[in-house]
Amino acid sequence: MKYRIILLALLSLTAFAGRAQRKVIVYDLETRTPLRRVLIWADRQLADSTDYRGQAMLPARFDTLLVSRPGYIALRIPAKSVSDSIPLLSKMNSISEVIVYGEDRTKAVQAAVDRWTKEERAEYALRHPKTGVSFDLQRLFDFRGRRARKQRKRMEQLFRQTDARENDPIIRAYRATIKEVQP
Repeated sequence: MKYRIILLALLSLTAFAGRAQRKVIVYDLETRTPLRRVLIWADRQLADSTDYRGQAMLPARFDTLLVSRPGYIALRIPAKSVSDSIPLLSKMNSISEVIVYGEDRTKAVQAAVDRWTKEERAEYALRHPKTGVSFDLQRLFDFRGRRARKQRKRMEQLFRQTDARENDPIIRAYRATIKEVQP
């Protein structure tokens, strides 16, 4: 007898759980007031319409929800995106139809990317030749470049000497300042 009562209670709970419904409120997006007589369609079947408080009951399971009212833009919502409140926008503030003309540029973009990668490979090959010998006739007659290279070598040598010395003037001034500041 006890088992039958427990079994009957479990079956009644599962029956009620299968018919669980959800309450939503539909409101005007601009005025933030609830809307009455809004039709709510769940999977192309009329599920409910809203009362004077904008409330309606949704079925437990559905794929797509369609919310519509004359004078407002119809709203199609997938089941996973349905929340507790649904805003509707008035049609007088919207464009009914928009036509966009264009062309598919994916092939042109892909061709440009391919061209860029080829150019990059060619540029890398020019900057880093595989042979160990390089000859540049222009560098022979570039006197400014020769002067800049000599100056760069001289500056690199001075920096190496300064880094090698322990008595660098900047480091020396820094250490002197630290000694003065510390008590």
